[in-house]
Amino acid sequence: MSVRQLIRTPDVGSGIMFIAFGLLGLSFSWDLPTGSAMSMGPGYLPQMVSGILLVFGLLVSAVGIARAREAVPITNWSWSALILILISVGAFAIAIEPLGLVVGIVLTTLIAIVAGRESRWGEALALAAGLAVFSVVLFAYALGLPMRIWPSFW
Repeated sequence: MSVRQLIRTPDVGSGIMFIAFGLLGLSFSWDLPTGSAMSMGPGYLPQMVSGILLVFGLLVSAVGIARAREAVPITNWSWSALILILISVGAFAIAIEPLGLVVGIVLTTLIAIVAGRESRWGEALALAAGLAVFSVVLFAYALGLPMRIWPSFW
């Protein structure tokens, strides 16, 4: 199997993407002071997340290389799906402050669901509701983060 064919397998391709994002994050946060786990500096979290992405990418790529012979190569992909996923992330960033966590999560999930080819609205609504409940319980109650849960006009 050639290198080009190997890169076009899903596991190796996604592993390379994780490695690229990890290296990019490390390059942007390299000069920031990290501090320690007890006294975190501004570079601590970006460097930890970037390092985790890098290690995860290496592991996924290794598994992909080991299973390359049985993998089905990626032949094409959908630009509309990519754009919808990016729009869903942007919608969350715009909606979270004025509309709150619940509306932001539901909006993001429903936009992202449209990107899939097998979208079922009943499942999408159940997923959005479950993610919203989980996010509120985790971030607002368990972690106690000061964030708006509902829109300010409610």
